[in-house]
Amino acid sequence: MSSYYERHRKERLDYQHRYNAVKRQIGRRKISKQARETAEKSIRQKQKENRLSYTNSIVCRSTGSEQDSERTPVMAAQEESLMSRCLTLQDEVKKSNPSDWSAQYIHNLQYLLNKHLSLARIDIQHPTMNGDDFRVQLHGHRRLIAGLHQQLEFMSQGTHVYGLAAEDDALVFAGRRVNKVVFRKLFGF
Repeated sequence: MSSYYERHRKERLDYQHRYNAVKRQIGRRKISKQARETAEKSIRQKQKENRLSYTNSIVCRSTGSEQDSERTPVMAAQEESLMSRCLTLQDEVKKSNPSDWSAQYIHNLQYLLNKHLSLARIDIQHPTMNGDDFRVQLHGHRRLIAGLHQQLEFMSQGTHVYGLAAEDDALVFAGRRVNKVVFRKLFGF
């Protein structure tokens, strides 16, 4: 069985344990829906308080719609491809250097980020499209770079942080909007 399936199985089991901790802890006695919801809400609140926190500056805070309305299906496919490339790269680095894999993985992510930054800067300096097409192309570059930056930011906070952000649905590669003010401060466009 490959590491992808093992990781997916582990994530699914973790989710089931969290779900059971909320839903099954109340017991099997009949209680009203309102009492059950209140009990589940208090259990979830306790779990949130016990959870580790993380910083995620590159995505917009939840103000209205959290999903990026400018994201096209082509962007989604590019992000999915880059994300699978990152996961494959992570698995390869873990196999080749299990003791200190994170430093090598961060180095590889930084290389990918610099590569996408140079491609974006070339498109900005020598645009091949006009108007809305150029804006969409630039937004696609911005999303890919923001997703890689987010990966680097999470790796610097610990290997567990990515799972927490995925659980919170706070990933750029999952469609969350990019905070353009922070992005411009970091990358200049």
